[in-house]
Amino acid sequence: MATAKQLPSGSWRVQVFAGYEEKDGKKKAKYKSFTASKKSEAELLAKQYVVDVRIYKKPEKDQMLFKDALAEYIANRTNTRSTTTIIKYKSMVEGFKPINDIPVCDIDNSTLMSFVNELSEKKAQKTVLDYKNLAVSVIREKIPGAVFRVNVGTLAEKDEEKESNMPSEVQLANIIKHAENDKLRIAIYLGAFCMMREGEVAALSKSDIDSNIITVRKAMKRGLDKKWYVDTTKTKKIRRVIAPQFVIDEFMKLPEDTLELSPKAIASRFSRLCKKLGYDNLSFHGLRKFGASQWSLENINTAYIQAAGGWVSDTVMKRVYVKTFSEAQEQAFETMNEKYKKIVNI
Repeated sequence: MATAKQLPSGSWRVQVFAGYEEKDGKKKAKYKSFTASKKSEAELLAKQYVVDVRIYKKPEKDQMLFKDALAEYIANRTNTRSTTTIIKYKSMVEGFKPINDIPVCDIDNSTLMSFVNELSEKKAQKTVLDYKNLAVSVIREKIPGAVFRVNVGTLAEKDEEKESNMPSEVQLANIIKHAENDKLRIAIYLGAFCMMREGEVAALSKSDIDSNIITVRKAMKRGLDKKWYVDTTKTKKIRRVIAPQFVIDEFMKLPEDTLELSPKAIASRFSRLCKKLGYDNLSFHGLRKFGASQWSLENINTAYIQAAGGWVSDTVMKRVYVKTFSEAQEQAFETMNEKYKKIVNI
């Protein structure tokens, strides 16, 4: 954005590029001026114009429809983004129907705000945010200077009223008690007590266990062909968890090397059990939240919680993740594992 300059009169003026015009058979740049008594006011007027009128659009991109730009955006990232991300992008295509046939350059702030507002009536806030972010990325690839002021957070207040998908101690104990078989019960143990994701649980094998330490190095993900494959973890990082001994014992008793369940099967069976018990709002992912919450309630060092659950940035991971556990970290695991024994025996 151009900076305002003071005029001899004392006023402030900002000139913003406004495209090209033909003059004497030549292509000449044209500008729009914004003048105000204060520098900040002039710059604000210019910014407002850029955001809402979209004068920065490129003529050669004028006629590309959003759906075509979206398809090109996804195709250009098929080999550089994770399979899960590409599948997610493709699953979102249908949701862009209201703006699919609008030229990219004509999707201004008001158009995108209207789309997001309508979408928020049907989708969860996080999903709406995903749509908004993807739409902005697609547009900015064609028009690098595009600016938007779409606040998704103010559109989905109903999401804040939703019940938590995390079980209480009593609910978890009841869920474990009524698990339909050993495989589902072990999956629940790993989710709640080891803070593992569905994909990580599905990919876990006996070779990942040494004594009572689980090394979480892989996860099961769905490929573009809709089949399940073992790949890296979500964060592409390796972490280690000191698991309760009863969890290790149960897993090692399995006749197979793994649970032989896909992430979808784990999540579906857990959800079905919860609904049967009247816990309609619970999800398998909520078990990770349960684990983190329990550690927090025991005043366990935040760094240990992040390391155990994998909620870390690259910088923090390099600092926290080491080949051996510190004495304090071992004590943190021991404290929590003793508590988990009590929950199982409620």
